[in-house]
Amino acid sequence: MILDEAQRITFEKGFDSLTIADLALAADYTKRALYFYFKDKDEIFFALVARGQRLLRSTLEAVELSRPVGADGAYAFGDCFFQFSIDHPEFFSLLMEYESKRHRYEMGRTEESNAWAQCQNLSLDCGDILERWMAGEIASGRLRNSLTARQLMISFWAQTYGIMQIILMRRSGFEEVYDISVQDFFKSYMEGVVRAYWH
Repeated sequence: MILDEAQRITFEKGFDSLTIADLALAADYTKRALYFYFKDKDEIFFALVARGQRLLRSTLEAVELSRPVGADGAYAFGDCFFQFSIDHPEFFSLLMEYESKRHRYEMGRTEESNAWAQCQNLSLDCGDILERWMAGEIASGRLRNSLTARQLMISFWAQTYGIMQIILMRRSGFEEVYDISVQDFFKSYMEGVVRAYWH
């Protein structure tokens, strides 16, 4: 319930605007009681990020379980990320904030159990799903590239995060300004990815 209120305030005003005092008031707790559940604002941030990461991971897992191949698989993973970002732009923003400032790429998985460690491992889970699929595509000969599956995974994430960031920042009036819908713009981007990597 505390986290639900933190999410509501964050999605309405932004995480930087969230204060422990406001959260305690909204959740009908004292500040002292709130600190029993979350030691500081950072823990709340990581708990919210983990919510978004679990949501993204579950959609990626659903695509992986459908065992898509070739270009169809590339489009399926692309559409999965597009829909997550469009349906949950606030989580997308939190994930971008976390990935750019808090994730420790060089560290890999961690056995720690704190809030940050959960985010660290959930982020890697999402990358691992895409990397496993790309490894299968390379092994089958459908995907031919000098990059490894891990390198292709990070290339795909980097490009797709960037495209979605632009779409979400300029979503209002996008079609009027650029004479293309966000759906068609993303589809065109994915067509370029498929042409570049799948033969």
